Amino acid sequence: MNNISYLIRLSFLLGLSLLGPTNLPAGGGDAKDIQIRRNYQAGPILAGSNCTLRTSPFNTAPQLHTVNIGTPLQILRYFQGEDGKQWIYVQLTNYNRFASINLAKRGWVSD
Repeated sequence: MNNISYLIRLSFLLGLSLLGPTNLPAGGGDAKDIQIRRNYQAGPILAGSNCTLRTSPFNTAPQLHTVNIGTPLQILRYFQGEDGKQWIYVQLTNYNRFASINLAKRGWVSD
């Protein structure tokens, strides 16, 4: 009887050790959770009215400066806030003009 209970416990532990890791990342996660990131690097976009560079992607973030209408901007990354607002991290493509003025050349703008 002692050998049978030992065999049952051993088979139970072996079964758990084989089936347990399938839910862990090292045991092979779900393929549907994989996110593919693509870099769609297009040409520069032009700043519209009310284009203000901010330090972070929030309405309460401090303003760095206002960008003139028609200024070319290079998109670096996107961010969607908790309120659903889309933010874009941009760089001024003609920032050599602003280097002597000491203005920020990168910042967050909202659409």
